[in-house]
Amino acid sequence: MSKTNAYFFKFVAPEWLAASSKVQMLNYEEKGLFIELCAILICEKGRIKHDDLLHRKLRIGKPELSRSLEQFMKLELVVSDGKYLSVKFISEALGEMHEERKKRIENGRKGGRPKTKQNLASNEQNQNQKDNKSFESPRPPEGGSPEPSKFIPNEKKETPDPDHRIDSFMKQAWLDSGKPLDEYERRTATLPELSIDDMNCIMSFDPDPDKKFYFDLKRAKALLGQASFSEELHMLKCRVQEGAAQNPRAYFNTLIKKAIHNKNLT
Repeated sequence: MSKTNAYFFKFVAPEWLAASSKVQMLNYEEKGLFIELCAILICEKGRIKHDDLLHRKLRIGKPELSRSLEQFMKLELVVSDGKYLSVKFISEALGEMHEERKKRIENGRKGGRPKTKQNLASNEQNQNQKDNKSFESPRPPEGGSPEPSKFIPNEKKETPDPDHRIDSFMKQAWLDSGKPLDEYERRTATLPELSIDDMNCIMSFDPDPDKKFYFDLKRAKALLGQASFSEELHMLKCRVQEGAAQNPRAYFNTLIKKAIHNKNLT
């Protein structure tokens, strides 16, 4: 196994035990195998080769492993590119550790201490005094998380006439999937805010999104709901980190179209 500096991953007990958790659709043997796979992925830098030796590493028979992996992929707990396996939240955790390590190395090269919250707040205040534009670049200060209300434009305030707001590809995808127009209009009448977790995900693959993309993100959240939208965002983040999504926005469009098509309104 490859050596890494990661020896653990976040385990949120309420999310694991929640009735809506996909993990709860597994039996106890499959749950144990999934945790074992996560442990190996931590040691293998987030990816493990899906070959004839995998069942030996997991200490399980080939038929049992094949059935379990099929179930994991069906529930989208495990991602496969045909050659390697990965788990979304493991890839995210390793990505965050890598970014933190890079920041520490950079701070060391500069010969200074990492910026404190007090310095960050002072710098942000000075920047706000210099720039009075209505819309700032959405990149958050280093070391902090963006607050949606400060960085995300409001589509209705900036374009108060609904007839002048541009409908994205999602409306067509919604109608093509056989869903009613009045339900689309109802869901998008008031676009929801993006959460801090949403923003952290978005910034990982698009650190400087424009207004149109923000509205697409908020519209997707309105149509899919928080849980499904968050799942698609994390999927995209994972794909970008794996190098499978060279064009994140195009990949986002594809993911959302598919999610809209599969969305059950009942």
